[in-house]
Amino acid sequence: VRWTAQPPSAPGDPISAALIELAQQELAAERPTGATAVARLARAHAPAEHEPQRLLAMLAPWIPFGRPAEEHFAECHLALGHGYSILGDTTRARHEFEEALARDHDLQPAHVGLSHLLLPGEGYLTWLERIYAFLNPSSVLEIGVSKGLSLATVRPPAIAIGVDPVPSSILPLQANSHIFPETSDAFFDAHRLDGLLGGHPLGAAFIDGLHLYEQSLKDFINVERYCGPESVVMFHDTIPLDEPTQSRATDTQFHTGDVWKTVLALRRYRPELDIFTIATPWTGLTVVTGFTDEDSGFAARYDEAVGRFIDEPFAPFAQAMGTELNIVENNWELVRPRLERFRAP
Repeated sequence: VRWTAQPPSAPGDPISAALIELAQQELAAERPTGATAVARLARAHAPAEHEPQRLLAMLAPWIPFGRPAEEHFAECHLALGHGYSILGDTTRARHEFEEALARDHDLQPAHVGLSHLLLPGEGYLTWLERIYAFLNPSSVLEIGVSKGLSLATVRPPAIAIGVDPVPSSILPLQANSHIFPETSDAFFDAHRLDGLLGGHPLGAAFIDGLHLYEQSLKDFINVERYCGPESVVMFHDTIPLDEPTQSRATDTQFHTGDVWKTVLALRRYRPELDIFTIATPWTGLTVVTGFTDEDSGFAARYDEAVGRFIDEPFAPFAQAMGTELNIVENNWELVRPRLERFRAP
């Protein structure tokens, strides 16, 4: 959409400029109600700026009485959530995102916006790339390839091994890669890692498969058989956003399932392991180290561990999440010393 013969000049104030850019994005996405709401935020923030007033002169008729039509409630609250995030008002931003979800429980951008408020900083893909670069593992196993975003963070000379029943890699993979289009159970039952690793321990593993506690725990047990003292295992989706998105039923696009119970089980049954969770958006990254060459015997207690935590309620866990998951800040300087001794020469 062009409003003038010449592109409008951006406000000098960076916050105003960011709000105007957001309003223009809303308009380009054919969401004039959201654009109007954000333009009003921009005008309230900087009344003397010309661009918010110009936008409102064109957009105000979409909300003639200051209130959007009911069918536009969700998009309006979503836009305001992003707007208040720009303003640094996290309380109001969270309220707006939650209001958007109250009207559309499966509005994924609202879930994402809320997750960035609760877990600010660098995302898990950045963390994976940094950890692989720092540790320099000879091999990386990934359970749950999807579009290949995380597998693409593996760099040579490591070999990358991906397992997914329906992989849909759309990115060029940098490392020498082996993709197995099958379930993780079938992959391990076929002992495929034996030939790929050539008798050497697995360098690193990233478990991001089926979002069910019993499966993520089984994947860990299968992965551990190939781990040595320098191996590092990571889990995605261990910090749930809220009760609906952590449910075992996949009712929302944004979905962690109950993978968080895996961390509880490992801390209960494997206290000798070093387990901590990085508070990275969207849903955390748990790191497990401290393996040995000896059989831990944990596989024989799998059924016991599943039974112990499968019905664990979310509400009490949510109140003690920081302690239960051993959450550390999204800060490389805090994490780096915990990984130093696992770094390959």
